[in-house]
Amino acid sequence: IGDRFLGHVERTRVLLHLVDAEGDDPVEAWRIVRGELEAYGAGLEDKPEVVALSRIDLVEPERLAEVRAALTE
Repeated sequence: IGDRFLGHVERTRVLLHLVDAEGDDPVEAWRIVRGELEAYGAGLEDKPEVVALSRIDLVEPERLAEVRAALTE
């Protein structure tokens, strides 16, 4: 993600993760970002977060349900 960007993120109160639901592995994409936040530190991993799935109109309902369930675990 980049230290400079994460420095800006430190000033936010809530994180919004916009995840491409049609991507190869949306859950892994989200986990990678979470790992970056944890590695950076500065309390970013403890901030409240909202996860939003984009392009859900392109994903089969069953697959979308799987992705949603995995992101809420």
